[in-house]
Amino acid sequence: MTLPQARWWHPLVPAAALRLYDLGGQSYWTDEAITVQAALWPWSKLIAFWRVDPHPPLHYLLIRVLERLGGAGEGWLRLSSALAGIAAVALVCWMLYRQHGDRVAFVGGLLMALCPLHVWTSQELRAPALAGLFVAVAIYGLIRMEQTAGERGQWISGVGLLLAFYTHYYALLLVPLFLFASRPVRRVTAVALLGFAPWLVFLSSQLGAALGFRASTHLRRNVVETLLYANAGHFPWQWPTWANLLSGMLHHHFYAYVVLALVLVSPIFVLALFSGRDGWRFVRWYVAPTLLALLAGLCLPLFSPKYLAPFLPFLGAAAGIGYWRLRAQRRLWANSLLTAALLVPLISLVDHYANPVFRQTPWRDRLPALTANLTPRDRVVFYSATEAADARFYLDRRLVAFDLWPDYASAQDAVADELKTRLKELVDRRITHVVLVDLNGAAYRRTRELAVEQLNRTRPLIDDIELQPAMGVHWLVWGPPR
Repeated sequence: MTLPQARWWHPLVPAAALRLYDLGGQSYWTDEAITVQAALWPWSKLIAFWRVDPHPPLHYLLIRVLERLGGAGEGWLRLSSALAGIAAVALVCWMLYRQHGDRVAFVGGLLMALCPLHVWTSQELRAPALAGLFVAVAIYGLIRMEQTAGERGQWISGVGLLLAFYTHYYALLLVPLFLFASRPVRRVTAVALLGFAPWLVFLSSQLGAALGFRASTHLRRNVVETLLYANAGHFPWQWPTWANLLSGMLHHHFYAYVVLALVLVSPIFVLALFSGRDGWRFVRWYVAPTLLALLAGLCLPLFSPKYLAPFLPFLGAAAGIGYWRLRAQRRLWANSLLTAALLVPLISLVDHYANPVFRQTPWRDRLPALTANLTPRDRVVFYSATEAADARFYLDRRLVAFDLWPDYASAQDAVADELKTRLKELVDRRITHVVLVDLNGAAYRRTRELAVEQLNRTRPLIDDIELQPAMGVHWLVWGPPR
């Protein structure tokens, strides 16, 4: 593969295109909506929230400022994550260019630009993308400290570390690596940790709350997904089609699932292995936090593979170095591995953008039509749907009350009693409209039968209107009590 007149910044074009494309297309999902809502809270409520929410405060504060400047639009607020992701790729490309030249920066930057997990977190209104930028700044300062004796590198590294600590707790996974570096680096790390010390008051209470959580995914599945995320990844709402097929093998053929995951990500890892000593300086910034995060996941149910996105650019950087080292000896092998390492994320990206789930009508466009005739006296009821929780944010902003009912699919015996109690409350309050939302369809038929039965006992005049049945959104409307 020849790259005439390559430029280190060329990968920033696909990096920016992927991270900015359709940035505001989908409605906020639950965690994003919580971020937006928290930014609007008074300080007393926000501080109380920080005592239980397992995240540092800096990202919330940034969104608080942005929301006051430009509103709560999805595209506007997510732009902070997109720009942070693009800047992180640019900074790592610049480091590669300064140390290893134009060609290495081009290949490494291309691998970083196409990484599906990094694209995902750069389009999400959460902290990992911003934390990734600060991590890159800290490591850039560290490299400057190793190359020059000036104080500028110390300032850059120290500020980057401190901001990363206050943005995402996974940045603390870098501390062991910094503490095993030179004395100036250890001193900078100690100062950054000292600056983070005031937050320990909140961190201690957050840990107490976190211990009460239950991990939603088994750790061994997290291990496999961590491998897939390295260069295959997935996006919100649904796995890519091919990865979904693999995940179905987990319970009965776990080791086959591991082998297939290794095959998919082996090209980029093999290229990184050939990067030599210079490349391993980048690899460690991905491998060490990943291993430490998995070990921490044994104790705390807060591990998520997507939280490793801030460290992924360094794996791509090392693979860029390894490609040119291997190409000098085995051109065919190097080109084959690079082609495979680029094809895997490209297939994931194409699969994602062609996915009907990605193209479905967002909640913000669906709900106004469904709730156009509702008044503050009406009640919106969600049940048995993960996606339904994502819609609450948009209903809240329309000042429509709602209930969130449990997943009846997992508690069939309690359906009748629970539903009768809830519907009796609605009748007693003379509420005239109920929107039942169930996007997974698991318990809709049984619940609908019970709802109609109970409502007919109290209000004989019932009009059953179903809206968008393919989406699982159903509307029961009945007349006022006689």
